[in-house]
Amino acid sequence: MSNGQNLSNLAIGACRPQTAGLPRSSADLPGMVRRPKLVSELRIELAATPARHYDSMAQEMVAASPSAPPVLAPAGFLIRTAAYLLDAFLLSLVGGAFPYLFLPTASSNTISTTVAGGGIATSLLVSLVYFVLFWSSIGAGRTLGMRIFRLRVVSEGGRQLELRDAFVRWIGLWISFLAGFIGVLWVAGDSRKQGWHDKMAHTLVVRA
Repeated sequence: MSNGQNLSNLAIGACRPQTAGLPRSSADLPGMVRRPKLVSELRIELAATPARHYDSMAQEMVAASPSAPPVLAPAGFLIRTAAYLLDAFLLSLVGGAFPYLFLPTASSNTISTTVAGGGIATSLLVSLVYFVLFWSSIGAGRTLGMRIFRLRVVSEGGRQLELRDAFVRWIGLWISFLAGFIGVLWVAGDSRKQGWHDKMAHTLVVRA
């Protein structure tokens, strides 16, 4: 009886499929291509992904995106004029005193001519140094008058001016004066409140 049972057990065992040692999925077989995931499987994986993972991804995308250019609000004509008149008053105190520091060495007529010529040259020199330095990045784009009225001169892209840009703007300012102040009055009717000197140097005067 026991011999018969042993024979039957051996026959049944021989008929059962041998699964030991076989790979559980196609991913375990070397050289085999994985089957594409079903939509339902993808949904399950997305649902199982922590929400903080998506938050970190969003933060990285925002950090990598280019920053928007700054919004520049041009200052009006009247406040710009007030700031410039204050600068002109300060310069007159400095530039106007220089010619009289020279010692007289000739007749009175010659002295008057020398003083007048020296006054113009000194005023131009003081104006050049004053405006170019303060308009540039050295002075943060703000003269003394502009600091009081909280104004700043910047490029059309919003950056501070180089010395070259400030010098071009100073030349343009004198051209605006010599043209009967038309280049300065142009600020009042311009859509971006730019005078001729601003257009030449590609600058804007904005509220600081």
